[in-house]
Amino acid sequence: MQSSDQPLSTSRAPLRYLIFTWDGAGNQPPAIAIAQQLTKQGHSVSVAGYDSQRSRFQKRGIRFIQLEQTHATVVESRSTGLDRLIDTTWCCRAQLMDVPTLVEREKPDRIIVDCMMYGALAAVEKNPEMTKISYILVHTIPGGISAPGGQLESWAMHSVNEMRVAAALEPVKELWDTWKWAEGRPMGRALVTSVPELDPLAPRLNHFLYRWIGPQVENVPPSHSLLVSTIFYTDG
Repeated sequence: MQSSDQPLSTSRAPLRYLIFTWDGAGNQPPAIAIAQQLTKQGHSVSVAGYDSQRSRFQKRGIRFIQLEQTHATVVESRSTGLDRLIDTTWCCRAQLMDVPTLVEREKPDRIIVDCMMYGALAAVEKNPEMTKISYILVHTIPGGISAPGGQLESWAMHSVNEMRVAAALEPVKELWDTWKWAEGRPMGRALVTSVPELDPLAPRLNHFLYRWIGPQVENVPPSHSLLVSTIFYTDG
C-alpha cells in the first residue's frame, strides 16, 4: 500500500481526466479535491455523474457531464428506498452503456471510477484498453465501505452478480473482488482517500492494489464567518 507522499499525477504533460461519481456516501468531497488538485497540476478534468450533482461541481468550475442512459433509468425507476439506490446507482446497468460511450467521445488519458459504482466498474473491467488507464476511487477506508461479510454485501451482492453475469463477467465472492482488475499496477490503482491507521482491515489489504492518498480536502475560499464556541454545564 503506497502512501500519499507522492503527487496524484506524476505526468509533466497535461492529461485529460474523466471522473465517474454519484450523489452519496461522501464520495463527492474527495472527488472535488482530486479534480482541483489535478487542475492545479495543469491537467484537464471532467466529471460524469447524476443531474442532482450538476450544480455542486459547476459552482466549483469543474466541467460536468450527465450520464444520459443512467439519468433515463433514474427518471423511469419506480423503486424506492434502498432498492432505488441499488437499481439506479450501485448496480445500474445503464452505466455499462454510459461509460464506454463517454470514454469514446471524451477520449480521456485517465479514468477514475468511484468504488461503489459497480456498473461503471464492470464497464471498465470488460474493456482491456480502459483498464490500462483507470483508477478506482475508494472514497473512505476499504474496511469501512464494503468489508467482506458486511452490510453492503448483504444489500448489493446479488444485484452486483446479476449485473456482472449479464455483462459476461464472472460473479464475485466479495465486493472487494470488483476492484481486482486494478491490481499490480506500478502506481497502485485503487486510490484510498484516507490513511491506513483508520482502517481495522488494513493488514488484509493487497499491497499491489491500494494507494493511500488521504486525506483529500476540498480547496475552499477563506471564510469570514464568525465561529462562536459555547459550553453548557449543569450541576448534577
